[in-house]
Amino acid sequence: EDFIEDPKEKVKLYSQIASTENPQELMEKLKEIRGYLPDPIVNMFKVMQIKKLAGELGIKEISVSPSGRAVISFGEEVKISPEKLVEFVKRKEAVFTPDRKLYLEAKDIDSLLKILEELKENRYEKSSSSGSVNSPDNTPN
Repeated sequence: EDFIEDPKEKVKLYSQIASTENPQELMEKLKEIRGYLPDPIVNMFKVMQIKKLAGELGIKEISVSPSGRAVISFGEEVKISPEKLVEFVKRKEAVFTPDRKLYLEAKDIDSLLKILEELKENRYEKSSSSGSVNSPDNTPN
């Protein structure tokens, strides 16, 4: 609340956060200008990063229980290589169910963000020339 007192500046900042393609970069720029960012602002940026990554991965919902159990629900189109997802599930001792739900431990917002970043490393990439979908090793699917 006190970080930015001018209501117009607050609205401008929220608008920038909501529309940015790179929340991390915007957060770093704001840190340079302001010198520090209070925890609520940092957490807001992390939530925006989580939303962006979720959209890129085809995730429709994420919930985390107070005990740190996360449920990541994928939409109709899971944008992660099946082989890489199996490896990820084994490595994280997670569970992936037929209804496209991933169950795993995520003790806080930082660990959830790290999980999504790891999943992003294993997502399908769309080929710019043909529009076809390739797996991370560039083999067509």
